Amino acid sequence: GVRDAGDLPGADECWLPELAARLGVKPIVVHRWRWSGWLHARQLRGENGRWIVWASTAELRRLRRLRAFEMKHHGRRTPPSDLAVPASRTGSCSPTTPSQSGGN
Repeated sequence: GVRDAGDLPGADECWLPELAARLGVKPIVVHRWRWSGWLHARQLRGENGRWIVWASTAELRRLRRLRAFEMKHHGRRTPPSDLAVPASRTGSCSPTTPSQSGGN
């Protein structure tokens, strides 16, 4: 759960399910993007900690284009780097690391 102010979404951040709702996708889609390294996210401490994702206005546009690409190609093509690589973010929070994202 939330333990201190660092456990709350910061600038351009929101809870993962909130981002999914804003994009009109199921949360599992945002988790898949997180696992793939296609967005910046951080997990709260503790067992099954909630996920906070970073999505500036420009990132929201990129994620909408990414979803449109996936739908057009039925998930059978790897998206081009301009859709798959998240923008560099500013601020104090670290992007997703492989151990956080479940990757290698």
